Amino acid sequence: MLRIPGMPFLPGTVFRDISKSHYPKPQSLMNYQGISMLSDRKPPGLVDASGFVIDPNCPPVSVPSIYPPKIGPKLPPWLAYDKQVLCFNAYFKETLQEVYQAPYQVRKVKILYYLEDGTMQVLEPKVENSGIPQGCMVHRQRIPKPPPCESDFISILDLNVDQTIQIFDRVYHITSCDKFTRHFLNKSGIPVPDPVDAPTDPTTEMRKRADGKATITKEKKHPFAQFLEFDRMVLKFSAYWDDRTEFGDVRRLEVCYYLSDDTIDIKEIFPRNSGREGPSTFLKRSKLPREFGGIPLPGEQTPQSLLNVLGTSMRNVRYVVDPLDVGRKDIIFYKDKDLQIGSVLNVYGRAIVLTDCDEFTQSYYRKRYGIEDFTPAPVPMRADDCMPSKIKERILPPYNGWGTYEDSEGNCLSVEPKPPQADFKKFIQLDRFILRYGAKLLSTIKENCERVFIVSYYLSDDTIQIYEIAERNSGFLGGEFMKRTRIPLPGQEKFTSRRPQYYQPYNFYIGATISLKDHIFHIVSADEYTLIYMEHHPQEAIETYLISIIPLSRR
Repeated sequence: MLRIPGMPFLPGTVFRDISKSHYPKPQSLMNYQGISMLSDRKPPGLVDASGFVIDPNCPPVSVPSIYPPKIGPKLPPWLAYDKQVLCFNAYFKETLQEVYQAPYQVRKVKILYYLEDGTMQVLEPKVENSGIPQGCMVHRQRIPKPPPCESDFISILDLNVDQTIQIFDRVYHITSCDKFTRHFLNKSGIPVPDPVDAPTDPTTEMRKRADGKATITKEKKHPFAQFLEFDRMVLKFSAYWDDRTEFGDVRRLEVCYYLSDDTIDIKEIFPRNSGREGPSTFLKRSKLPREFGGIPLPGEQTPQSLLNVLGTSMRNVRYVVDPLDVGRKDIIFYKDKDLQIGSVLNVYGRAIVLTDCDEFTQSYYRKRYGIEDFTPAPVPMRADDCMPSKIKERILPPYNGWGTYEDSEGNCLSVEPKPPQADFKKFIQLDRFILRYGAKLLSTIKENCERVFIVSYYLSDDTIQIYEIAERNSGFLGGEFMKRTRIPLPGQEKFTSRRPQYYQPYNFYIGATISLKDHIFHIVSADEYTLIYMEHHPQEAIETYLISIIPLSRR
């Protein structure tokens, strides 16, 4: 009868062996040294390729076993050793015929032995720039032993540290194993020696010596690395060009060095009343060469050199491009380390002397090059330079009575006068801020003394508007008494060149007597908003604060 390994002994899982023709009866008695006795010997168990005894007729135990440890039935190998692999490190020598001074090369591999079915696999780890196809060298399979034992397969007893094994006409020498392999072999009763060192590879040594002799190349940077690191960073220097010839002068310059692309531009600073006009660009932005030997002639400098290889006259002449570029001359440009206070720059034949720099430039050189001395250099002056004269205040003619004072000043300052500009900042801050006061008119006429007015003061432009409150049977019409306008303080000279002083908020308070265009008003009250405003701004009307706010606080 045939039984499926790992399946229970039930109908449907047992099959008849049609190849079996001999059916001996089991013996229960035996004769041992002339004595008949009961036979209690067990049949021999099955042995796998690795030499371990297993029982494939016994199903796996999926529930807690009732047997003591190491006494119950054993599991099949495909289940007992599932996903358990023995790993050995080994090497083999490969003969080289084309390489001088390297008769062979050492190639390191890993030998994997799968315990579940006794198969083996040989892998070679990939090495960068080795030039050898690496990876799986022997696929997973059962590997036969070399002759004359080719009928047997390599088992676990043939693999151990510091042993040589032949796999398909290639000899491997095992040097070490991993921790799991060493523990498994020791547990199985197989002693494992200490790891051994693999021999050095001659080709690797040659490659190391060749790399040591090679010249050290500079690390290549991204073309935009400098731009991204130093974008919008400019080193600014103050400089001068001493051009004191017969009609020359000392030119004040500003030198800007752009760290993003190592370019330089120079601008000239024109002093006042120098008579110079036009653009201030002294040198447009470009890389500045350190050496200048004059302007080259046309055709003297070319991007490529040509060689005449055939012909002596103008006809039948052949030219080729010089691959070595022998006639090329490298141009050295100014860098940030060449710019310091006191250094002289050769700007196409002109000697530019650096005298000072700004704070960012000082911090840059202090951090980059460790420079601490930034004392400004002296600037020469011409002998006939005169001291700058003080600007005298312009005296305007007196006011003639036409228009406002601002209009008269505009006619005197320009041929095409512009309208006077208001204080826009004050207008934005104090727009719709109005102080309203109740006032009475002081007059020798008795009827005028009974009239009631509202005086409005606009803080945005210091204008004043007066409105009269109409009363029944008074004989006076209410409404606008005086349009909104600025009113100067009384007692000032009118026809003068100076602007008069106008009424301010501190001139208005309860109890004050003011003269507005020949009318005398006496302020008797103020609205609630005006009192709150004066309370929060006592510095603008201290008298109003003392006279009006303190009585309210006593209530």
